[in-house]
Amino acid sequence: MAYLTGRRKDNIWHEFDEVVVLGKPKRAICKHCGMEMASIVARMKNHYNETCKRENVQENVDEPLDDVLDVSDVRPSGSANEGVAAATSSTGTNSNVQIKRKSIKGNESLCKFVVKTSSADKVDLDLQVARFVYATNSSFILVQHSEFKKLISLLRPGYNPPTRQSIANDLLNSVYLKQQAELKQNLNGKTVCMALDGWSNVHNDSIVCVCVTDILSGNVYLVDTINTKDNSHTWEYLTTLAISSLQYCEKFGCTVGSLVTDNAYNMAKMRQMLATNDLALDVITYGCSAHLLNLLAKDIEIPVLYGHIYAYVYVFESGQECEQQPCCSAEHFSLT
Repeated sequence: MAYLTGRRKDNIWHEFDEVVVLGKPKRAICKHCGMEMASIVARMKNHYNETCKRENVQENVDEPLDDVLDVSDVRPSGSANEGVAAATSSTGTNSNVQIKRKSIKGNESLCKFVVKTSSADKVDLDLQVARFVYATNSSFILVQHSEFKKLISLLRPGYNPPTRQSIANDLLNSVYLKQQAELKQNLNGKTVCMALDGWSNVHNDSIVCVCVTDILSGNVYLVDTINTKDNSHTWEYLTTLAISSLQYCEKFGCTVGSLVTDNAYNMAKMRQMLATNDLALDVITYGCSAHLLNLLAKDIEIPVLYGHIYAYVYVFESGQECEQQPCCSAEHFSLT
């Protein structure tokens, strides 16, 4: 009595033809759609359960055999060392067979199973990562953090984010030039209102921001930031800075119709000097209305009223009497 040796074949082989060719690994061809693949049981099951198009298969024996695998001289592969070509069907029947291959079309290639990152894609991704870092004011070393790299790998397998050196040099210049080009495109031919205001950055350095507002659309654009360094913000210095900023905006193709600043003394004096400047600047200058109202509120405020106001608000919001302020009790509270 003959005993079978070796591992028992999986039942999935009932749906595939086995092809053994001299000098090549064993292959499997689907009986239903003709797809050829490596004889790996997991892949065969995935194909049969997920991608096999059994409903679209048409038996056509009259097709030309240009794309047909012709396997002849078929013998049973009784020994593992036999170097002969053999085709063995899953039913155990051995004969001269012609097994139809399925041509792999463009849309059925491996490209749809992988994520490809071309050189152009990497450039775009690097720029977007850099813009994210700049826009969120994040540390440049963020891009080299292991968790950030893990996130990028999950979102885009095979893509390596830029280094912090690239973020600080090449990509910074590229983003700046691209932003300048977008500003010129958006502001070209527009009439804008320019605003000057002083700020302090995270290093406590004094800077002046120059913004313009498109009068028609209401969009606001930051066009320049000026590091004033050790210069005092006197009205003389601010006048020179305002004139240079007005000229700088011309490079974007826009026309500055008005200039707005806060109502501090040096800014007010600067606006007065611009109105009488020999350059005959056709620009309307005025102070910020919101800042003017804020200054007015400070002038008319009565500090002693703050405690009463806070106490009244507490009573209205909580419905409880304020222990620190006896005047907030019901008998003391009156609108008259």
